[in-house]
Amino acid sequence: MKAPAIISVLLVLVCANARTAIADPATDIPQVAAELSDYWRATLGSRVPSYQGPRAIVYYDSPIVTPCGQSTMRNARFCPGDDTIYLDETWVNGLLAVDDYTPVAILAHEWGHEVQNELGTLERSSEHAYLRALELQADCMAGLFTRSQLDNGRIGVVAVAQARRFFFSVGDPNPKMRSHGTGTQRVGWFNAGYGSGSFSVCEMVIRREHAMPRIPDDQ
Repeated sequence: MKAPAIISVLLVLVCANARTAIADPATDIPQVAAELSDYWRATLGSRVPSYQGPRAIVYYDSPIVTPCGQSTMRNARFCPGDDTIYLDETWVNGLLAVDDYTPVAILAHEWGHEVQNELGTLERSSEHAYLRALELQADCMAGLFTRSQLDNGRIGVVAVAQARRFFFSVGDPNPKMRSHGTGTQRVGWFNAGYGSGSFSVCEMVIRREHAMPRIPDDQ
């Protein structure tokens, strides 16, 4: 087993007019990370004046222990314990065989959780019953970033369709599950961010989803 690869997000330098797509995760994700950092620094503005983004992005090809517990395969997660995004490299490489924007959408979603952490939403939301709202808000944030990439000419409509297809495919199989939301819900909130381009729209996710009743564990 090789050691997890670590990219320090704060030390990335990129070409400003490069196309946002991933051909090689080890070399291209730092570029996308820099674009995400720039986007959220501008979007958050005075709300987080010293915004820097996550501390690092870590790739793994077998389960590793993190401050948030053991990582799982075919997954990506943001860990607030060490301000790090963890990505299963084998999963990302498999997705690249299908299209080149899905890994960007995944990273944008996990980056959304980092923004939630910066704003204190993760901590506040843990007091509520309906934690699925956090995932749907991160989908909305991914939509925001995707729209900015389209508007800046970095991607085309095919990439947007790839993102929508991915979020629909990884939705919960039925509305009674509380994990991430159904495919329709996930695409719906992605579209809300993408269509509006407004962070205030994504902030509505928490209020709307927390208004829904908690689903008992035995249902």
